[in-house]
Amino acid sequence: MGRPWRGLSIGAEITALGRDLGDPGSIAEALHQQSLLIWMTGEWDAAVQVASEAATVAHGIASVQASNEHLRAVIALFRGEISEAQALLDNSLSALGRVPPDAPPFFTVCTLAWSVNSVDDLPFPVFEETMLVGRRVGAAQSRSYILATQALAARMSGRFDEAGALLDQALLIFESLGDRTGQAHILAQRGHLLRSRSDPAAARECFRSAADLRAEIPDQRGTAIALTGVALAEAALGDGQRARALGHEACRMMDRSGDLTGHAGALNNLAVAEVLSGRHEQAIGLLEQALALRAIPSLGWQYMLLAGLREMSGEIAAAVAALAAARGCFELLGERRGLAAAADLGRRLGAREHSAKRMQSPRP
Repeated sequence: MGRPWRGLSIGAEITALGRDLGDPGSIAEALHQQSLLIWMTGEWDAAVQVASEAATVAHGIASVQASNEHLRAVIALFRGEISEAQALLDNSLSALGRVPPDAPPFFTVCTLAWSVNSVDDLPFPVFEETMLVGRRVGAAQSRSYILATQALAARMSGRFDEAGALLDQALLIFESLGDRTGQAHILAQRGHLLRSRSDPAAARECFRSAADLRAEIPDQRGTAIALTGVALAEAALGDGQRARALGHEACRMMDRSGDLTGHAGALNNLAVAEVLSGRHEQAIGLLEQALALRAIPSLGWQYMLLAGLREMSGEIAAAVAALAAARGCFELLGERRGLAAAADLGRRLGAREHSAKRMQSPRP
């Protein structure tokens, strides 16, 4: 919800209890849960370290391995380490194959939450899903969630056909189980895939279906997130007014429930919709509102979009300041894609600053 919480201390307490129990299964599960909580606080290096320790202790404990390797893959994707993530996802599926089909729920569902693509040299960070979904599921549902993450890795690599096939497999499993929460997740992911494929009309229908399913459950946060997907599709189709109305409704839903993280994400997506509608000043205001909430550990890509918009507006000093903030976030999290993008933008801004100074210098 974006409010101060005891994630780090709670995680440490869980691990201490697991070690007190003494058996490898309890210790591995405790370390896995601790790494999830550390990751949620934005301490990515520490989360990777604890998740790696969990992987060592969980050797031969298939249920913990499946969930923990998936988490490690999600963190790798956050950092843009796609090849490493794909190997970890293969490990997760391999471990899952050794879990009895009727095993009690063991898999903690987590997602990448955010994606980033670029249009006309502007990075578009999009809030796609809740990081820690709040579900613990069994073997069949676990397979679907792993397939969905594999699809995201394929999408991030530009392998769109493969991503679509993986999502089709995941959706079939969720439909066979009557799992509406899982179905809505896959429909929304399909919407983002179609958005990446420049098919906003088809994306809009997927997001609408996801929103309808989540409203029936009911899942207010999920509904609001799906509505921001509809807004992005409407903006891409040229209906800025409709996009604005949907985006503001999603923001109101998040605000009414006191969900600061969700509100920040909805403001971000509304800002992207405004950029797609050509309203850059409005987008800058929305991004500044989202950043002011300080509700999301990783703010780097939002600062990058702000820097790009400032540059397009000719506000080079403000763009440089936003870029510095972005670089600080990326360095803290070790996000390689972000650092590379920041370096590119830094070179471009440096050239513009140099050119401006030459124009201002008196001629001899």
